[in-house]
Amino acid sequence: MFYLGLFLATFLSLTSFLPLLRSRHWLIRDLDFPRFQVFILNGLLLALFLLFGQPSPLLWLLVAFVLIAWLFDFYRIYPYLPFKKKTVEKSQNLDLSILTANIRTKNRKYDRLIDLVTKKDPDMVLLIEVDEKWVHNISPLIEKYPYRIIKPMENTYGLVLLSKKSLEREQILFRVDDDVPSIKTIIKDSKWGKVEFYGLHPRPPRPSEAHSTQRDAELMQVADEISKTTRPCLVLGDLNDVAWSHTTRLFLRTSGLLDPRHGRGFFNSFPAFWPRIGFPLDHIFISPRFRLKSFDVLEDIGSDHRPLMIELAYGEYPQESGEEADQEDEAEKNEAIKKGRQWDGPFKEVDPEE
Repeated sequence: MFYLGLFLATFLSLTSFLPLLRSRHWLIRDLDFPRFQVFILNGLLLALFLLFGQPSPLLWLLVAFVLIAWLFDFYRIYPYLPFKKKTVEKSQNLDLSILTANIRTKNRKYDRLIDLVTKKDPDMVLLIEVDEKWVHNISPLIEKYPYRIIKPMENTYGLVLLSKKSLEREQILFRVDDDVPSIKTIIKDSKWGKVEFYGLHPRPPRPSEAHSTQRDAELMQVADEISKTTRPCLVLGDLNDVAWSHTTRLFLRTSGLLDPRHGRGFFNSFPAFWPRIGFPLDHIFISPRFRLKSFDVLEDIGSDHRPLMIELAYGEYPQESGEEADQEDEAEKNEAIKKGRQWDGPFKEVDPEE
């Protein structure tokens, strides 16, 4: 039994600490995902050691090691716990509602998505993993929105943006990989002027990709663009990363955006069948100019992800920003951009009407 405890303590502690390495290998980066689950397991193991372990110097060494790992896990998930100060202020006003969903290409339950969007009636809809069959089968929904950016793909990276708000400078960009599009456009509104909108679905860190270089490069390119604009910005999508990872935290610091989940919960969207023990893989990041009316994980639509919906108000003055980037953050951002594979210059653009 002692050796089992030793194995579990070593395994869980390595799971906690290995993501501190700046390696972009998929295995190291994926260890960031189960941070909350490992926090629970480290806590249970710590309790078992204290309740049933035979006192000895080796036991106290294991207890100390597991305790440090447990505290580090708590530090990473702490910003999302309900007693943490909220970084996005609450508002009762409503100026913009957005629904985003990774619909899963293999999912063919088109009616579920149509019914959900019809019921929620958001101002904007961002759909991820859209292929030609999806575009064809949800055409009645698409036609209800006068402004559209449609880029179906057969490789699970297709995107569709639907909007009641006027759009300008609609762009489909292949920032790092010519098989992975992203959306960039400007929302025009008589009240707030212009807001930059980014819809993303970068490649995940998994064995077939070997590393997270492409994902990190795409996110850091967007962070760099946002840091140089004076317009408010919105970033949405399945970023194939969890909220508390080093990469996501670096993105928030270098872009200056806020995560409305801070102080409100994890809002796990994956897996759809049991989100309470899952991961917050789908994200909505906002400029300090916005306030939050509501933020929800929605019902199952047959995908492996659940949709998210956010309702925002536009403030007359910017609220307090999040953590500021330092020189080390900027250097890491620039290095990630540099390492990303480039296609036809900084990025390749196609006509959204193609």
